[in-house]
Amino acid sequence: MSINRKILENLFSAKAINLRKSSLFDTPPDPLPAGPLFDRIEGMMLGLAAGDALGITTEAMLPAERRNRFGEIRDYLPNRYAGECRGYPSDDTQLAFWTLEQMIEDNGFVPEHAAARFCRGKIFGIGSTVRQFIANYRQGTPWQKCGPESAGNGALM
Repeated sequence: MSINRKILENLFSAKAINLRKSSLFDTPPDPLPAGPLFDRIEGMMLGLAAGDALGITTEAMLPAERRNRFGEIRDYLPNRYAGECRGYPSDDTQLAFWTLEQMIEDNGFVPEHAAARFCRGKIFGIGSTVRQFIANYRQGTPWQKCGPESAGNGALM
């Protein structure tokens, strides 16, 4: 059993995840194709950054409100932090890049190392869930118990 599977099983058995375990978690994903995946990873990260920068200015709006106010968004809108129409990524992109950098350094995903990495730098546009996670982690709480209950995407980050 892989270390990540053991971590997941421990989280479920300790009821540390507010999630109902389904058969989805019983089947490991298919192996990755042979050969370098760097072009795919690079494309994924570029798409994440571009999409995040396009969406950050309207991320709190409901789809109908966004459509009524702006129509189809095809270019950057004025950014409240910069006051200009320029693409700036959010904390989502920043944390994704930090996670990938840490995974490359560790040659895999080590949750404790990712948590420590999030605490080492300034996060721009940080939300309340990630802010609370960091505060809890810095106080010595184990990474798996640091996240507050949340329905936002900060819980995922």
